[in-house]
Amino acid sequence: MGYEDKDEKRPVEWIEDHERKLFWALWLPNFGRRTMSVEEFRSFQELARKIHDLRLATLYVSPENLGVEVTDLEVKSLIDLTAARLEM
Repeated sequence: MGYEDKDEKRPVEWIEDHERKLFWALWLPNFGRRTMSVEEFRSFQELARKIHDLRLATLYVSPENLGVEVTDLEVKSLIDLTAARLEM
């Protein structure tokens, strides 16, 4: 995801970094509520990476290759996670 990357990004490039935005949306509601372990922090990074990869795999498809199939359970899990974050 580039959290450890040494390359310098301009602020406008950060705005376009969807994976990073997903991470902040997942992590920020927890900020200040309790101490978070490094493992938990990294799990939010990994979850953001997975959600972004799924988004890319399903957003752009061709008629010949329909891409990745998303199960009803995966969709429900993402909707539930989003609702929980909005509640926070």
